[in-house]
Amino acid sequence: MQGRKPSRWLKAFFKEHRYFVCMETYLEDEDQLFIVARYVQRLYEHMKEPMLALRTVDKVRLVMEVLLPEAVICSISALEGLDYQSAEKKFLSGPYVCPHERKVLDSVIRRRRKRSRANKELLCTPPKSEPTP
Repeated sequence: MQGRKPSRWLKAFFKEHRYFVCMETYLEDEDQLFIVARYVQRLYEHMKEPMLALRTVDKVRLVMEVLLPEAVICSISALEGLDYQSAEKKFLSGPYVCPHERKVLDSVIRRRRKRSRANKELLCTPPKSEPTP
């Protein structure tokens, strides 16, 4: 946050024509994600002198697109005894999902899509008029 270490996440954040890809974060659920995001947000808020370029940016985007991924990468590095580059590579490849788990998840997604399409068709089909006696 003070510009001492180069960050690929910060470089991507400042690119004009960039897009952000949603990825798995190795966190258990959204509550855990919220706790970590709030923690890095507080760290940023309590910085005495952040980089000059960071003073005018959208703080939410900065936390979600730069600080949160870097915090997770540092956690992976510390927990698994990896250097930063190896931890970043592991982060980018996402957590391991066993084939059975992937199959179950794909099945759930297909069922939801099928149900969603059926509901749309019901909403788009005009009601049949009943014959008048």
